[in-house]
Amino acid sequence: MKMKKKIFSALLVVCMCLILLPGTVFAEGPKTWYVTKDGAGTGDGLSWASAKSDLKTVMANAEEGDEIWVAAGTYSPGNDPTDTFSLNKGVKVYGGFAGTETDLGQRNWVNNVTTLSGNDT
Repeated sequence: MKMKKKIFSALLVVCMCLILLPGTVFAEGPKTWYVTKDGAGTGDGLSWASAKSDLKTVMANAEEGDEIWVAAGTYSPGNDPTDTFSLNKGVKVYGGFAGTETDLGQRNWVNNVTTLSGNDT
């Protein structure tokens, strides 16, 4: 009888570990988001080919640890004087991209000027 309880207890522990395993092993890590002025806006924003064009939305949805790579151009949060870009804690935003880079070190912020503008408001 004691042996059956030990086996049952061991199986219960194994089952609990298997239930918790996917959440720890397959947890998503930080993402790199891509934004271009000519982005389709309908892509997932997870590559230059599917870049978003709405920097404000990308910044609002990015999570701690994420990076946002922004291609050359001028970006505005909207036309209302109260519109702003909100940056979540722990999110890094980098400009200076042509829109083809695969490494942060490839960006050229001198030739690919990225500007966040408030539309003179």
